[in-house]
Amino acid sequence: MQVNASKTKEMVIGKRTITDASLFTPNCQPIDKVEELKLLGVWVSANLTWNKHVDQMISKATLRFYFLKQIRKASAPPEDMLLFYTSVIRSVSEHAAPVWHSSLTAEQQDLLQHV
Repeated sequence: MQVNASKTKEMVIGKRTITDASLFTPNCQPIDKVEELKLLGVWVSANLTWNKHVDQMISKATLRFYFLKQIRKASAPPEDMLLFYTSVIRSVSEHAAPVWHSSLTAEQQDLLQHV
């Protein structure tokens, strides 16, 4: 297997006990060290807080609510509006919820409930 160094990221989760030198360097190319990365649609941070992920979800859901309002203004039937909500808006707010939802703070839960 060949590793693509331009697509490979390094993130140390938890306490930093490893030196700044990377242990793995494919083809002697440096690997970018990141504090946050998007993995399968979920933003993961090195300190395992979900601030970035929650912010991104709220941003996406708010934008999609705008389109729901436009559908309502177009006098769409309630069934179509419900279908749009469940398939386009709710899917964003529940994507990979078993991974991140149990470790949200009360403030983050309130923000999501507000949306």
